[in-house]
Amino acid sequence: MNVLQVLVRFFPYVGGVEKTAYELSRRLVQRGHRVQVVCAAEPDGPAEVEGIAVERLRYYGKVGNANLCFGLRRALRRYRPDVIHTHIPTVLFPDAAAAMSEATGTPCVVSYNNDIFGRGAKGWLAALYNRIFLPRLFSRSARVVVSNPRYPLHSPFLGLAADRTMHIPWGVDLARLPSSPLPAGRPLVMSFLSLLDAQHSYKGLEDLLRALAVLKIAGHDFQLRVGGAGEKLGYYRGLATSLGLGDHVEFLGFVPDEELLSLFADSHLFVLPSRDGRQEGFGLVVLEAMAVGRPVLTTTVVGMAEDLERCLAGRLVAPRDVEALTAALERFLSGGIDMDAMGRRGRQLVEDRYDWEYVTDRYEALYEELVAG
Repeated sequence: MNVLQVLVRFFPYVGGVEKTAYELSRRLVQRGHRVQVVCAAEPDGPAEVEGIAVERLRYYGKVGNANLCFGLRRALRRYRPDVIHTHIPTVLFPDAAAAMSEATGTPCVVSYNNDIFGRGAKGWLAALYNRIFLPRLFSRSARVVVSNPRYPLHSPFLGLAADRTMHIPWGVDLARLPSSPLPAGRPLVMSFLSLLDAQHSYKGLEDLLRALAVLKIAGHDFQLRVGGAGEKLGYYRGLATSLGLGDHVEFLGFVPDEELLSLFADSHLFVLPSRDGRQEGFGLVVLEAMAVGRPVLTTTVVGMAEDLERCLAGRLVAPRDVEALTAALERFLSGGIDMDAMGRRGRQLVEDRYDWEYVTDRYEALYEELVAG
């Protein structure tokens, strides 16, 4: 089977959508399928990655988060795939993929990770796209895949594709993230990971810092290790200092993939207090921490929230509820939770439902169904 992946950026670019497209593509190649990726040259990279053919197009600026590649549709016409797979939340690339799908009769799968929206001029452009272009994209697609089963409840647009929407989660490479025992001793070490820019403020680092400031005043001892870089790094450093957390928070900067295991393994607890169900499409870092055997504290909007709660693999709080976040953190700090057992249950959950081999099975079956149809 020939699969054409159409997305704005690809490996070695670091991001949740890019990582999932890469992991899926390389496993399809391992199973004997051919995969061609068409993306923007941001960053520039090799023309082949682990058997995946990659065409990287020159771009001339951006519209929002989408690279302007004027040769995109011409590039797509060079290929004769059996199925096309494209990804939102960016514009232009999914629309070109859907247009090719309609012109050639090739089934198109759209991974709908979260809504497109913004503020100011970006918000106006997003509203225009959602009103005019998104319905056309849905009408051209054979399936719309959401990674978060609850996302249709948050999105005002997915109702337009209700008859073709299905759920397939993101996955984790369990070989790359083996389980490890919790570190011995105290203080309790927490970790947080995200891009530290305005676009990712919804990850909730500010809420976490404010909750920890309350716990410090109450006499609790802890350490928070923050992974991530971006234009708001200075803001968060300053906030931590102003809250009296300077000795309790370490900002690590950008954490490459090969250092993720150490970030999780060196902590007792992973925290991601995501604020917004429309912006938080899934929360892959929560799964990655669970794979290493770490209990997690997150909010009800992440993609694996229901499974996490059912398996007692972590704690959930409502988004933007700093008081509830503070209370949940205090339970971990006071030693009232069996963190070892919670971590083991999290690892088992990932093995059962979120291993990339299981996720690839789901996509492979979907492709074969569409091609046969």
